[in-house]
Amino acid sequence: MRPVPQRAIDELERFEGKHDGDRSTPDVWEPAPDPVGNYTVGFGYCLFENGEPVRDRERAMQIWRERWPNGFGYLEAKALLVAVAQDVCDRILRLLPGLELNDNELSALICLAYNIGVGEEGGRPDFADSTVRRRLLAGDRAGAAEAFLMWVKAGGKTIHGLELRRERERVLFLKPMPAIAPAPEPAPAPAAPPAQPPPIVVDTQHPAKSRGVWSGWLASAIPVVTLILPPLLEHYAHMDSDAALQATGAIVAMLGGLAGNLGLTGRSNPNIKPLR
Repeated sequence: MRPVPQRAIDELERFEGKHDGDRSTPDVWEPAPDPVGNYTVGFGYCLFENGEPVRDRERAMQIWRERWPNGFGYLEAKALLVAVAQDVCDRILRLLPGLELNDNELSALICLAYNIGVGEEGGRPDFADSTVRRRLLAGDRAGAAEAFLMWVKAGGKTIHGLELRRERERVLFLKPMPAIAPAPEPAPAPAAPPAQPPPIVVDTQHPAKSRGVWSGWLASAIPVVTLILPPLLEHYAHMDSDAALQATGAIVAMLGGLAGNLGLTGRSNPNIKPLR
């Protein structure tokens, strides 16, 4: 079942207005006669008995009390409007099988059929036997829209209010539905930054915690010192004191440079960060 469009409910409430036979009791909506003498309640709902509209006020009041024993006001009128409009919508769709209708087209047809009636083919003049329906089934939507203007009479007389209503329904039927903008495509996820090597962390407050960091560097330096130290000691034995001092200074400078290259001294290394 296709729900009746909200546009149809809004238009019907506007077109029909409040039918109330006694305006002195605004919270209670009594039956009221329409322009041709048929008694209606709520938003233009016609009271029927034995398939015929009720034209006698006393009988209309009796039916009204029996059907709504707890009273009839705006809430009951609105609920009745929605229920009847849904029934009209269902009947229209059955009479137009396979025909695609947007909400504006369907709303206009519901407003028309709610007013003129929607029955079965061959019955009293209503939507089922209307030129509007015949043209729609023939694929002539523009012609169907113009055929709305044929339904402007009540009781054999042209009613100006119906002329205005049919024109508004015709315009609504031809009104295109607003385009639905496509959903924006999701933005691509940002590229992950390149992986950085973990920093070497030095605990300046607890040097003992950093011994494991330096042990690897010391293991690399020991073989180098082992290779150069014996020949240097043997060479010292044949030097005088001044030469020995100069050689010792050279060795110290060389080892200091080696320690710096291995990261064992305090010179700056961008990959070493102190713990805080």
